[in-house]
Amino acid sequence: MRSVRELLLEVDIELEDYSFAISRARNPALSPQERLKLIRASQATWARLEAARRELTKVAG
Repeated sequence: MRSVRELLLEVDIELEDYSFAISRARNPALSPQERLKLIRASQATWARLEAARRELTKVAG
């Protein structure tokens, strides 16, 4: 089982990646298609974020 510190780091990394993808998608110069492409690509990051959060919650009790 991973430590709370390791899990917090994983949550932090995934949250940062997701935030970056969303901020890029907000760029007004992007076409709707480009925006949707970025959002679709960020779905895997969101799934990893949720998994890390669930594991952290389990460890934290």
